[in-house]
Amino acid sequence: MYLKMKKRLALVIGSILLSVMACLASPPESILTAIKTGNADKLSEFFDNNVDLKILDKENIYSKSQATILVKEFFTNYKITNLELNHEGGPDNARFAICNLNTVQGKFRVYFLFKTVNGKSLIQKFRIEKDGQ
Repeated sequence: MYLKMKKRLALVIGSILLSVMACLASPPESILTAIKTGNADKLSEFFDNNVDLKILDKENIYSKSQATILVKEFFTNYKITNLELNHEGGPDNARFAICNLNTVQGKFRVYFLFKTVNGKSLIQKFRIEKDGQ
């Protein structure tokens, strides 16, 4: 009886750990929703103090406020129709996501790298490039 209970407890603990790891492994849904809805202000809540940013031909390390302005400009000029998470990975301390972004004006590839600091996901690198580049 003791052995049977011990196996059940191990199974429950293992299931909980796998669930927690699965949640931590994926980019937060809030980030994906902010991109999909073209909400630069919501997305900027996840920007680190400085962001390695590339949007089309603009590339540099920008402050959070500068990065927000550039992302807002892109979202204003390109009406988003769909966002699809294509791939995600990396170690727990530095995860990345690659998405396909469809707009009325064309298709783009979105890449972002985020780290979890004090329980909050912070985007440190964010790129929007024309699909195929």
